[in-house]
Amino acid sequence: MPEHYFKTSSLTQRCGRPAWRGEVTKGAKTYEQQRLQAAKTKRAAHKARVHCNPTPQATAAPWTCPHCNTSDFRARMGLISHLQY
Repeated sequence: MPEHYFKTSSLTQRCGRPAWRGEVTKGAKTYEQQRLQAAKTKRAAHKARVHCNPTPQATAAPWTCPHCNTSDFRARMGLISHLQY
């Protein structure tokens, strides 16, 4: 490429740099505002969800021993361990 191309190109770049920098800054601010707004919307939607209150049937132990009808097991693993002995 001709040598004068690089001189005019770099001159054009230097002259346009403040405008470019301003556009980048403005774009970054816009992006950040949109990101924060999306986070606030998501957070509000999460807080607005109806949380279920556990009923006595849901909190009752579902694991009972078929041999002795013991239902003191908090997890399935407890029942399995109980059945081994």
